Amino acid sequence: QITIILDLAFLSISGKNFGHYFQIPILSMSASAAYLFTQILDAFHKSKGIDRLAVPALTTVLLLMAPWSLRIISGELPSQKDIQVLITQGVSGNPTKLERYIMENTNSDDSILVWSYDPSIYLVTSRRSPSRYLFLRHLYTPTIDGNSGFDEFLSELENDPPTLIASNIDSSHGILDIGLSVDDFCHDTSVDVCEGLSTIKNYVEQNYGYVQTIDRWAVYQRVNDTGG
Repeated sequence: QITIILDLAFLSISGKNFGHYFQIPILSMSASAAYLFTQILDAFHKSKGIDRLAVPALTTVLLLMAPWSLRIISGELPSQKDIQVLITQGVSGNPTKLERYIMENTNSDDSILVWSYDPSIYLVTSRRSPSRYLFLRHLYTPTIDGNSGFDEFLSELENDPPTLIASNIDSSHGILDIGLSVDDFCHDTSVDVCEGLSTIKNYVEQNYGYVQTIDRWAVYQRVNDTGG
């Protein structure tokens, strides 16, 4: 219980309102539930007869577990098709058009930048990210060193320039297409975030050229790499 309270406290003071952060207490909550279940079973073993309090307690725990367990099993168990794909194609599955383009037009030691939130592209193509920021919305929030992460992000790009940049033109994660005008690119953002976005946009415009659009992705190639 103390761990759960501390987990929630640290999440609260992080200042970042991302729903998936609340997966962090799952471990301590699972441990607490396991402890409760173990204590109830232990009460059965130690008691000479059936403890009248242990029976309803165990029944309550089982009733609470049943719908949750069924939901997890029905939603998370892989289908027969998923298993066949895993066996025949491996973890990466069948590469998309964008992923095939990246693999055909970059080297295995090149970095690429996915301007969206789709880290699976890095996994499937076996290309690294030039930055520690895989979920780019983190750039918008304060860091230890400043009001946003854009300065650090730009430094990472300059130290390890990506060969290709793939910008999602219809992202569902609030990360707008880097090819938009500055006004549209900075839509509904703070002054600090707009300044950071503009810096990244200028960097891309100065060092990259638009190549083509593949599905919902606009592809940019580093200028001194074109035709190479």
